[in-house]
Amino acid sequence: MHHVCNAIAGSETAMGIIPAGRANDLAGALRLPRRPEQLASLYAPFLTGEREPVAMDLGRAGDRLFCTVAAFGVDSAISGRALEQGGGKAGRLGYLSGAIAELAQYRPQWARLSGDFGAREVDVLLCATANTPVYGGWYRIAPDASPYDGLFHVCVIREMSRLRAMTMLPRVIAGTHVPDPCVEILVTRELRIETREPSPLFADGEPLGDAPVTLAVERSALRILAGPPE
Repeated sequence: MHHVCNAIAGSETAMGIIPAGRANDLAGALRLPRRPEQLASLYAPFLTGEREPVAMDLGRAGDRLFCTVAAFGVDSAISGRALEQGGGKAGRLGYLSGAIAELAQYRPQWARLSGDFGAREVDVLLCATANTPVYGGWYRIAPDASPYDGLFHVCVIREMSRLRAMTMLPRVIAGTHVPDPCVEILVTRELRIETREPSPLFADGEPLGDAPVTLAVERSALRILAGPPE
């Protein structure tokens, strides 16, 4: 999905997804059913011309585009672990076990974040730049994020004890972590991430390069077959 969107963004070609990935985060954001017969019924009107594809936003980092969430910090370490495992081992349970393992050893790092909100200098445990609300199959990292609003919802979780970070995991799954004083949601059309040393980013479960980097919203960049509107 990540590589296809990079190939066809900005064209008249629309993308349709059969949810069969590690986490199906984009399929969830697009309200796509998992059962084949339901998916066939949903897609049929697009193929007969009764429905038109919708245009969704993408994120950009240099010459790379992404659909869902671009992250650095402990969440990029979790994605790297999942990518190394590959296949079925890197599904929802793989992301959960990876989160527990990485939180037990990860050390937060300094970063300067700047965008429409101004600037922040923080010791970051996790920074997730969300075009869609969920990643890793379970984690509602930015509950209000939408691929149609022209904005990133950036979830920044600051340095905290390892024990507290572990106890926050179920709250992130439920999307109830946002009011925590160590959590901030920043809304912006562009995010500049500066770090003291190169820090890897992942997006859509794929390596995206290293920070320092600027992430920008590409408005309505991808035509896509989506589920029924909410």
